[in-house]
Amino acid sequence: MKYYLIYGKQTSEDFIYDINQIGHINDYKKFYPEKGFEIIKKLIDLNESVILNKIKIESEDHKEKYNIQEFIDFLSKHKIKIITQ
Repeated sequence: MKYYLIYGKQTSEDFIYDINQIGHINDYKKFYPEKGFEIIKKLIDLNESVILNKIKIESEDHKEKYNIQEFIDFLSKHKIKIITQ
């Protein structure tokens, strides 16, 4: 399942942009981060709470919706696979 970052007035039509793609979870409960995940990490590191509070996260099937804290809690149940280039 893929997960996407929605900021402000963005909609699911913005899912095509790589900065909106947070990552995906495979059948083995491993999370593979993408560019949107790096953006979220950076905002957390910079303590940008005003921006973070405007971010919503949605699954590709639109059935799962999270705020940042809920998504972090959700991810804590999965292994995060870091891919080095």
